[in-house]
Amino acid sequence: MIVDLQQKNELSQNEVATTQDQVSLQVNKKDKLELRLREMGDQRNTFQSTITNLEQKIGTFRSQLEQKYYSMQSAVEDTEPKRTKKRNRDLDNRSIKSR
Repeated sequence: MIVDLQQKNELSQNEVATTQDQVSLQVNKKDKLELRLREMGDQRNTFQSTITNLEQKIGTFRSQLEQKYYSMQSAVEDTEPKRTKKRNRDLDNRSIKSR
């Protein structure tokens, strides 16, 4: 009977050791996953700030392009009447010469 109890005790101790090993592995996996989640969260924050920065730069670039476009367009509009007057005068001069 004592031998039987000793064998049961050894089996129980082996099962406890095995369970402790499994729990330890699971805790290690959980710790690694938590660390990875923190790293990914940090990366996400970095990506979001980079995206925000790029969006601001694109917005600034677009507004600069629009300003240049409108200033060029107004410069063209300012010169068009002069061209038209000159063309009309040239046409008038040609018609006078042809008479």
